[in-house]
Amino acid sequence: MSDDPINSLMEEPSDAAGGLGHDDLFAQLEDAPAPSQQEQDELSAAYRTCFAMAGGPASAPGRVLNDLAAFCHMHESSFSTNAQLAARNEGRREVFLRILRLSRRIGGDDV
Repeated sequence: MSDDPINSLMEEPSDAAGGLGHDDLFAQLEDAPAPSQQEQDELSAAYRTCFAMAGGPASAPGRVLNDLAAFCHMHESSFSTNAQLAARNEGRREVFLRILRLSRRIGGDDV
């Protein structure tokens, strides 16, 4: 496992190292209880910190969000006649919408 938190997210967890594989992690997520309002607010605050737009679209977070918006088909259709490609595109879009929703929450309300 890498000491770099970004690179460590990219690595497959190892069962040999006592960790869970991705399939095990997904099963745990499906069974996890809904987070409390305080946990949701704390998570939203973390997203707002990570994706702060104080510097506008030319800031580093703004550039990252613009790149993600393009990659995640936010301004175009995610439709494809290939079902697997359409599902992948919708998955990307869902992740980006979550980033936007959580980074814009204020006091438990979506803005």
